[in-house]
Amino acid sequence: MHDYFLRDYITVRIQGSSMEAGIAEITSAWQAYEPRVPLNYTFLDADFAKVYRSELKMANLLKVLTLISIAIACLGLFGLTAYMTHLRTKEIGIRKVFGASMAEVFLMLSGTYPLIEVCV
Repeated sequence: MHDYFLRDYITVRIQGSSMEAGIAEITSAWQAYEPRVPLNYTFLDADFAKVYRSELKMANLLKVLTLISIAIACLGLFGLTAYMTHLRTKEIGIRKVFGASMAEVFLMLSGTYPLIEVCV
């Protein structure tokens, strides 16, 4: 007579409304078939959650790092704007004295940013 043990997994689908009754029935069938080996069971959704937990952490980390990089870029643009405005303070004052509106001053300042051309 050979001594066989279950070494792999079995998958059983149980309806959500009768979860406890299904587990009890599977446990009793397991004990009748292999009483020496304890029944260890897990739920598939919990197993998938364990597998994808590290990916979810990585996604959240990338979201935070993306927001930090966008904030740093905005600070850089603000610094560039403040520097360009500081360099042209006298010009802005003269234009305001001669009746330039804030929109005209804004267009004057925004039109002077150096554009970076990318050669392909």
